[in-house]
Amino acid sequence: MPCDSETVTEYYKKCCDYSKNKVQLCCDKGYPKELEEKRDAACKAKDAKSCGTLASIAHRQKNYEKSFNYAKKGCDAGKDDTSCKLLAYMYYYSQGVEKDYKKSFNLYEGLCERDVYDMCSIMSHFYTDGVGMKQNIKKGKEILEKLCYDKYPEGCANLAVLYESDQYGIKDDKKATELYTMACKHNPKGPACDKIGGMSKRLEFF
Repeated sequence: MPCDSETVTEYYKKCCDYSKNKVQLCCDKGYPKELEEKRDAACKAKDAKSCGTLASIAHRQKNYEKSFNYAKKGCDAGKDDTSCKLLAYMYYYSQGVEKDYKKSFNLYEGLCERDVYDMCSIMSHFYTDGVGMKQNIKKGKEILEKLCYDKYPEGCANLAVLYESDQYGIKDDKKATELYTMACKHNPKGPACDKIGGMSKRLEFF
């Protein structure tokens, strides 16, 4: 069939209008301008979740300055997790803002304290790799150990990275395999499963 953008948009609108739970993709595709205006108004009224949604959309479009502004509003206004995650990421990689490892760390630390456990793994990375601070492998390892055994088994993969690598002074392939296995059992479709028995690639924190 030939491409017909008007018909496509019309069907997306119907999907959005008729679905009881308002399918997000349909609404985004059918009413992009109207939705953006509503979300912008809500964000200005300190609806942090709306700010986070707009920040995510702008980030996917690589409009980092716009994404940063929305993410900061969302994180400051209501500690919206999506907003704070994006804000921390953009401070780390200098997207739409000057690189600032300290601010990035503080945001990841706040998310970790609010039990957003996957962010704890990233926070530990600052310690183990000495990002923006003096390297403290012991501190970073302690964060991952608490995370892995008590709260977030999938995070065991990040602890396994420390035992797999030569650079942290605790190399132990047997321990690494054990930890990757724990993470794999928690998430059978996760990257940790590919590491068992063939540890050759480092898992990425981001």
